Amino acid sequence: MKSSVFIFFGLMLLTDVQAQKKIASSTKIDLNKLILNIATKGDSALRTNDFLLTEKYFIEACSYTDTLVLLALGNHRSSRYSFTRKKIQQQVQLYEKLARLYQMAGNIKKSDEQFTKSIKQRQLLFEARSVERVYPYIGLGQLYFQVEDFDKALGYFTEGSRLLDRATTTNYNFDVLRYQLYGFHFETSLQKGRIKEAFKYLQRYFYALNTISPTSEQIATAFEMKARYYLISGNLEQASNYLKRAEKFLPQSNVAFSSSEVKVLRTKALAFWIQHQFDSTSLTFKALLNVYKTNIQKNFPALSEHEREQFFITLKSDFDLFNSFVAESIRSGSASEDMMITLYNTQLFTKALLLNEITKSKRNIETSKDQELILKMTQWQKAKESIATLYYTNKKASAEISSLEQQINELEKEINQKSSYLSKASEDIQWHQIRDRLKPQEAALEIMRTKRFHIDSISKNGIRFSNEVQYLVLSVRPNSTSPDGFLLPYGTSIETRYISNYRNSIRQQIADTISYGLYWKPILNRLAKCSTVFISADGAYNQINLNVLLNPISGQYVLDEINIFSVTNTKDILQPTETTNLTSVSLFGRPDYSGKMINNTSPSHQNRSVRALGDRTIMDFADQDFADLPGTEEEVEFIRKIFSDRRWKAQTFLGNEASEENIKTLQSPAVLHIATHGFFLEDDGRHINSMIRSGIILSGIKNRSDQSSQDGVLTAYETTNLALDKTDLVVLSACETGLGEIKNGEGVYGLQRGLKVAGAKNLLMSLWKVDDKATAELMKEFYQNWLSGMTIHGAFRQAQLDLREKYKQPFYWGAFILVGN
Repeated sequence: MKSSVFIFFGLMLLTDVQAQKKIASSTKIDLNKLILNIATKGDSALRTNDFLLTEKYFIEACSYTDTLVLLALGNHRSSRYSFTRKKIQQQVQLYEKLARLYQMAGNIKKSDEQFTKSIKQRQLLFEARSVERVYPYIGLGQLYFQVEDFDKALGYFTEGSRLLDRATTTNYNFDVLRYQLYGFHFETSLQKGRIKEAFKYLQRYFYALNTISPTSEQIATAFEMKARYYLISGNLEQASNYLKRAEKFLPQSNVAFSSSEVKVLRTKALAFWIQHQFDSTSLTFKALLNVYKTNIQKNFPALSEHEREQFFITLKSDFDLFNSFVAESIRSGSASEDMMITLYNTQLFTKALLLNEITKSKRNIETSKDQELILKMTQWQKAKESIATLYYTNKKASAEISSLEQQINELEKEINQKSSYLSKASEDIQWHQIRDRLKPQEAALEIMRTKRFHIDSISKNGIRFSNEVQYLVLSVRPNSTSPDGFLLPYGTSIETRYISNYRNSIRQQIADTISYGLYWKPILNRLAKCSTVFISADGAYNQINLNVLLNPISGQYVLDEINIFSVTNTKDILQPTETTNLTSVSLFGRPDYSGKMINNTSPSHQNRSVRALGDRTIMDFADQDFADLPGTEEEVEFIRKIFSDRRWKAQTFLGNEASEENIKTLQSPAVLHIATHGFFLEDDGRHINSMIRSGIILSGIKNRSDQSSQDGVLTAYETTNLALDKTDLVVLSACETGLGEIKNGEGVYGLQRGLKVAGAKNLLMSLWKVDDKATAELMKEFYQNWLSGMTIHGAFRQAQLDLREKYKQPFYWGAFILVGN
């Protein structure tokens, strides 16, 4: 189970060796004292959870340490320094400190790089049998233990033990390192289910610990380890005794975060759970989640998007552990109202947390009037556009891409450091606020995907999740005294073979008599006398359109039975629903993909087009031929007339004008409508950002230039830069624009996410390849309904019903979903 709490930190080290030597030789400062002074400030900042300040000090200290190492290797003899290689051991440890920060943030690559750098530096500075060579191997073992690569972790721990056994350093207490290695061998043995071997290392761990004058937090951690061993061994009495002893040594409450406190709370919750003391389990989990919540609120404002994502990953397993506990309580009939309230409130806080924080940060910067900050953001946005272009126009640009990635990370870090003072902690929304906003016959649903945790098999498997997936639904009604929680049947199957059946039925246009009973009927059974439901989806539910599920008994679709509103988080219900009162619409259609003007007169549907693409890999994607979509021109012209008749300012962009550049220069039209090819590409093994693998095709893609960022491919990554903060509706009239990489608890990483970050209030997107003509007709009906006075949701629903009269199969009328406030 992964520990939590830190963030990503950038590494800015001096690289000009001669310049470093010259600076060090000419200065009158004592580098030893300077480095230790800066590092001490960093340690102090870390103890108070001021991560931004910690980063500043550690980066500075590491830069000076680089210089110090060079001087040591050059046998510098200045009396100002008066050091030997042995005396710089404390300074060299700063590399490992920085590596651990990366590790705890989940940045495995950067952490590995810094530990590896430390190995090389120590090999140069210290003789072969020096104990100083052991430290980075311990760090690397910890790193790979965290990502559950236990074999690799064991390899590093074993090498560290080998180096320690042959070390001959004098006047050194080897138990300082032995107790750490024994502890890690203990943890690895537990994970592998080797209980007897784990106990052997635990005994050695305590013996070594007693020789080093441990801190109170080290003692607390040691007792927690013993408690966990007895818990797994089935000796609950001993586990309880050692947990009580561990609690006595926990840091005082003025310490913002303590890893030992997290470990003790987690093990304590598990102990209560095993003993079926469910109320105590729930309260302990609540205390654990509050520790994490406090740290998220304090540290998120200063982090980049990727940093926030990695930070959240490190602690998500404990949130999932609580979710699994509540699911098991529901399964056994022992779930309390307090459990359900805690779970719903936690879901309100964490669901789409990363998306909400990114959106908030962008708004703060845009309204700050800080010209320097805004300029930095502009530079960052241009760099993002450039890197997206390189993926599609230059197959040999890996070095340039790496350089741009580094530039983007540095710019984003600088922006967030400077803008963090603008941010405030997110409002703490409670479940009853959702309840109080609901009208009679309305309901709010949070669908949650989690893995099952079998508490009864803890002694066999250590402390780890099973591979069994389960779906939990939380429901709130206007008269609820607490959220109602229930489990969906089938679990793993609904996101494997059953979803394949759903997709095949849509694609082949045959009746689907199975999906309704799997995905919807169990939910409907809990929604008596309900006419409207707000659903925040997770997992497989992000890949299906509930409205197209056919009730095999009544012959009706869900669209006929109930009103469904899709939201990213049910707290979106609290957002104001009024429109901006702007009357401008920008319409893009029938792009000239070839770079040659198409014939924009009398589009024909003699050969019906599907807004779909062939090649599905990023390497050759932009080299394929893109089918002309004449229906999109007719669609755009008809929509323009509808808006113009109502005196809206309607701009149309067709042919060459339907370009990436024209979209990027827009300033918050009330409506943005784009009719073209859309795509989501599967990962080709290079682990490319999913926001780059999703997008839409615009004019000029076949006549693109490697030097231009306007390449005809508008990625989701680039859409985050669009100015849509006052835009009521974005319609992506294309195929698969609602798809992307599903990240449980966060939603879909693709165009949906990008446009939400850009500020769009409502999104109309597709889940599969759409028919050109049918889609054009759907859009015409939708806009006519909306401008006649219907709500956006009502207008879209009626358009689907009307289109269904002509095209009976869901393939034609059910491809699009509406997500919004």
